[in-house]
Amino acid sequence: MGRTVSVLAAVLAAMVAGAAQATTPVQAQGITGPELAAILQEAGYRARLETDGEGEPLVRTGMGGVEVAILFYDCNADHRCNSLQFSAGFDLPEGTTDAVVNGFNRDYRYARAFLDEERDPFLRFDFEVVHTAQAEYIRSQIDSYEQLLPEFQRLIGFNG
Repeated sequence: MGRTVSVLAAVLAAMVAGAAQATTPVQAQGITGPELAAILQEAGYRARLETDGEGEPLVRTGMGGVEVAILFYDCNADHRCNSLQFSAGFDLPEGTTDAVVNGFNRDYRYARAFLDEERDPFLRFDFEVVHTAQAEYIRSQIDSYEQLLPEFQRLIGFNG
């Protein structure tokens, strides 16, 4: 009898746990501007929340000693967005060359560089935040971008 009660108790406990999991809200997909700002601040970064020209969130911060804009893409009506882009521009007196930018784009897989109309280089880094533990994943992407920044700065001759 004692063993039957133990088995029944274990089955009931599993059923209650399953029911509790079923009613626990699933983390919403994507991220909002205030959520990203909080993640950045918790990681020790400054975060200034703005709105871009399309009405979507925009966060300004600093990474690797430079100003970085974080743009939001694939947003819904509640401004919950499924992807982010880190973007840093470098104002160089002489700009840089296509060969430098093309070489970077050839050698680095996850980021891309381009030149604006004044031949000033930009470094962009895109990633999705849909199916992930957001804070941990975003911090890993910050680490990746911060590792790319000094190499990019070296290639373009930026001395800050």
